[in-house]
Amino acid sequence: MQVINMFNHPESVTDGPFYVNLSNSHYMNPQMMEIVDQLITSLSMDYPQLIHQVYAGELSEGVMKEKVDHLLYQRQLPHYVKPDTIRKIFLEKVFGYGILQFLIDDPLVTDIFVNGHDNILKRVAGGKDIPVQIRFKDEWEVEEYFRSIVTRVKSQVNRRNPIVDTRDSRYQLRINGAIRPVVKTPYFTIRKHQHGELTMKELIQKKTLTEELASEIGRYVDSRLNILISGPTGSGKTTLLRGLTEYIHPLERLVVIEEEEELQIWHRNIVSLETLKGSEQNERQISMDDLVKNAMRMAPRRIILGELRGKEALNLIRAFGTGHDGGLTTIHANNVESALTQLSFLMLYADTPLKPAQLMTMVSDSVDLVIHIVNHRVVEVAEVSGYDPAQSRIKARTIWKWKIDSHSGREKYEKMLPSGSLQEKMAFRKAVHLR
Repeated sequence: MQVINMFNHPESVTDGPFYVNLSNSHYMNPQMMEIVDQLITSLSMDYPQLIHQVYAGELSEGVMKEKVDHLLYQRQLPHYVKPDTIRKIFLEKVFGYGILQFLIDDPLVTDIFVNGHDNILKRVAGGKDIPVQIRFKDEWEVEEYFRSIVTRVKSQVNRRNPIVDTRDSRYQLRINGAIRPVVKTPYFTIRKHQHGELTMKELIQKKTLTEELASEIGRYVDSRLNILISGPTGSGKTTLLRGLTEYIHPLERLVVIEEEEELQIWHRNIVSLETLKGSEQNERQISMDDLVKNAMRMAPRRIILGELRGKEALNLIRAFGTGHDGGLTTIHANNVESALTQLSFLMLYADTPLKPAQLMTMVSDSVDLVIHIVNHRVVEVAEVSGYDPAQSRIKARTIWKWKIDSHSGREKYEKMLPSGSLQEKMAFRKAVHLR
């Protein structure tokens, strides 16, 4: 769909669908913006399904043009306000990201934080948060902006449903935010998913890890160890997980499970599964746990789960421990030991009669390796070496550790040989799993 067909202004259309490249000066004209905001409010309240269908390409943009023209016809516009300009601004705000579009387009920006109408920051590659010198008019405008961007992706935000966590598949964005009464000031966060896949070579160039470490991790993956990738939010877990799939033989059958598709793994023999959230239009809900159970019936060679968050952890660990070797998954944690403990606690959500000690034993028997990443840097690789009942903890032995000299500032990895038992496990699994 091309905007040019609707408005006949080829000089103002970019390559992307719907987006009209307007100067931010338009947003400084209060009379013009008031008209646009009233249009957006009216359409968002009266025709939310229409906005979504046009945005998703299910209906022609001409349908939206007719609605906008009808609303403009019903009101008297000031002589200095041109209808075609109003339409353009409306288009950018409803089907693009309006005043934030330049941040969406900036490849160095990974996250956008709108903490209030005059408190906006961006996070750039490397993890630094920087204030942005733009602002909304007031809190009401923040709320209306947030309402408009979630409406078109088939979500709703209102007083009865004040918290929203959704995604924009067209722009590959994750959107989270809330309005009153759960917050005093409306806020929202936009996280940009990585476009395209970073190869292991590119991760090495970006100093996520060294070539030597990448080669060693490749051996672990090829030997079908079950690997848990841990790290804080935005640390690069998903990017690393995607990179590690390069070491998997292209004909091995993979089942990839995600809450929302992010990994975009290119593979010859792959099935990708995604959860389904219940809604008024679709009452059925399919959870991560449902997908893990189904995956075990699909004769996979490996199960790859994007991120562990809940009771699916129990069935995934069962799968890892009952012949589905070579699995990969991620978890939020601040260090290796915390990652293993949190994994055990997530299994409790499955309402299992097993006690924490039994769950920790299952984890120690099923997870072979933990790779911990912080701010897009692999800082530790540890082998899981068993459960210590005396201290009620899962034992892990570090085999790679990133360190920095406090005096010289030099970086280096300290490494140890994997234990004999881990090397035997690697040799055995590689031998018994025929290509």
